Amino acid sequence: MEKKFSFNPVESGFKFSPEQKELLMKWGLDRSLSRHKFTFDQPMQMYEIENFMSCLLKDGAVATTLGISGLEVEEVKYEEITCTHTTLDLFNVLKEGSLAPVRPDGGINGCFPDKFREVNCETELHMALLNEDSDQFCLFSDEDRKEFLFLLFQLLVIGGSLCQYENNLQPYLDMTRQMYKSLVTVYKTKSENSKLAVSSAVYEIKEVSGKDGESFYPAASWKDEHVQTVCYVIIDADKRHVTFLTNKYVPFW
Repeated sequence: MEKKFSFNPVESGFKFSPEQKELLMKWGLDRSLSRHKFTFDQPMQMYEIENFMSCLLKDGAVATTLGISGLEVEEVKYEEITCTHTTLDLFNVLKEGSLAPVRPDGGINGCFPDKFREVNCETELHMALLNEDSDQFCLFSDEDRKEFLFLLFQLLVIGGSLCQYENNLQPYLDMTRQMYKSLVTVYKTKSENSKLAVSSAVYEIKEVSGKDGESFYPAASWKDEHVQTVCYVIIDADKRHVTFLTNKYVPFW
């Protein structure tokens, strides 16, 4: 008989400074981006992830927090996200080489405005993130793009429908570091060099559907699907903590 996990909310929101809150507002994420942390009641092994995810999305406290209370969950589709980085070195390539979209002083190069994946792209940094045909896109490998750190950075850079983009890379890096630290657990290994490693497991909720097979979360239908509509689940099995990072893209028009 499978375990039945239950969950209790312990914390919501981010502990941001006034300046950081202003940046989120500038990027159009202040109302759409949310963080919710829960505890769970019994030990969990990663081989139990399928049952854990089912219990998680069917839990009353979780459903109320996510705004899906009263909807009967039949199936949860999810995907494991790599989470290995403990520094921001992944983004050094943005300033390296002739294709670099960012200048040595941190200034972001502009470009001819275009639209990719329903996002208005006005800088070479956007091209590196979204335009598969651009020269800058190859700066990040397929493996890089599957890293939670990269996905978090992309989420902040693209922003909401009323996003005012930065001219300098540093605010994006600083906010990515702050949020990453608040979401994942890092520990020192017992190796000779005592290196840092991530103990958190990260998953992306791709689709939650009912008995009729219709999806209702994170996107209510294919019309609501967007690169910025996401739901990440971060699990700290040792501490029995699970954290949701969600963002719902709302078109301006």
